[in-house]
Amino acid sequence: MDVSGSARAVVLVMHRRGGTMHIRAACKNDIEGIAKVHVDSWQETYKGIIPDQFLESLTYESREKGWKELVADPSQDILVVENNEGKIVGFVSGAIQEDKRPLVGELKAIYLLKKDCGKGIGRQFVRVLFSRLKAKGCETIYVEVLAENDACRFYEKLNAKWHATTSIAIAGKLLRLYVYKWESADLKI
Repeated sequence: MDVSGSARAVVLVMHRRGGTMHIRAACKNDIEGIAKVHVDSWQETYKGIIPDQFLESLTYESREKGWKELVADPSQDILVVENNEGKIVGFVSGAIQEDKRPLVGELKAIYLLKKDCGKGIGRQFVRVLFSRLKAKGCETIYVEVLAENDACRFYEKLNAKWHATTSIAIAGKLLRLYVYKWESADLKI
């Protein structure tokens, strides 16, 4: 992944009512946009699931710091989607767990602004990410998702199979976490 700051190599162009969307690899110039989508989408998606106090404490600046490290890390596969004005409206990130054999991938995050959901962007994001992970030899991909998150249905529509249930504590609240997986045959989305 070119993280030089000026990478604009488009991976996929999507024509939708209301404009064109471009999916491409993230670069350092995207960090501010990724952080904004991350915070805004968390506040939209997790309202009523994660304590409000925690969601209200999220800042663009704190997320920018984390994304600066991730975008610079060559082991991370991060894609963004831009609208026709060049504004980032979503991102997806994934990586391969190098210590596992056969190679196992993880869909680490996928977030879109609520107004851009339901347009097929998420499906295309997953398709492109899986293609990239498969090209690196990945045969299985996992994703962890809060049980109360509507994204569970999204993953199930994309052939993900429930694998396990675990939990995570966020802001002092214990939340159920579902682990879904795709095997090599299921990666054809």
